[in-house]
Amino acid sequence: MSIMKKTLLLLLVIIVAGTIWFQKVNDKKTKQHANIKQRVVSHNLGSSQDDPVLTEPVLKEASNEISLFNERIAASLSYEPGSELMEVNNLISKPRENSDDVVATLENYFLNFSDYQIQIAELIPYCLNLKQSLNKYTSSLTTESDNLKETSFNEFYFFDGLKKTRFCENLGTETDPLYIYLDLARGGNRVAQLLLIDHLINAIHRGVVNVKQDPMTYMELRDESVNYLKSLAASGITRASERLYRLYSGRDILPKDPVLEYYYSYLSKMYERFEVVHVKGDELLDMMTENQRARALKMIKNLKK
Repeated sequence: MSIMKKTLLLLLVIIVAGTIWFQKVNDKKTKQHANIKQRVVSHNLGSSQDDPVLTEPVLKEASNEISLFNERIAASLSYEPGSELMEVNNLISKPRENSDDVVATLENYFLNFSDYQIQIAELIPYCLNLKQSLNKYTSSLTTESDNLKETSFNEFYFFDGLKKTRFCENLGTETDPLYIYLDLARGGNRVAQLLLIDHLINAIHRGVVNVKQDPMTYMELRDESVNYLKSLAASGITRASERLYRLYSGRDILPKDPVLEYYYSYLSKMYERFEVVHVKGDELLDMMTENQRARALKMIKNLKK
């Protein structure tokens, strides 16, 4: 066989293999998107109420239960060393000689997902760079082990433990954490409802939800997430009002709406209790048209303090 024929045969084999690989990847993505689409459809069919998305909630006076939730979520999402938000960061730097404690801690998170939603969400960014992080620390351990600081060993064993749990392998697949957060939110879990919009945004970056290929599913999930926030804000949950304020400022996945931006900034300040709420106030009115300003002032007129 001539060299030319061998070369052509090799190219043909590469093309066929590449086509098969691409088809498998494409089929996998299609199955993932179909899975989440089916979840959205099933949820909508199971609802007996009209979708109140993008309608204004009737403000309810915050109950003691809601006040306690506001206090707890403010502590959980703070940057204080003992908060749930900082727990993973503290785990990374904890002194250790192997990854056993990391595996045990993370497996407890996954076993009790509902109780550790915040911590699990904090793990996801470390998954995205897991291979690079392990390669970096493995290289350092091999070439400079005598000079490594203790913190480097701690971090290496953290990433090693994270890999051993195989949690990161779920990202971007049919078992992506987004599905669990979505089910928790639909089951009435307030923490999941509060944070679902952020989980959705992050899942888009992971390819779980494809905005371009399936815009209807994306919009339904987006509106469902916003609707949860509106219901929470209506009951007096400060963080929900603050998140809606930022969403309607046009920073994330909703178009800017000056009237609703002002409304939710006002609402979040009205329920400010356990933490300082950083929002723009009346200065937003100065940037509105006359008609927008009239609508905004009308919306807050009947709010009870």
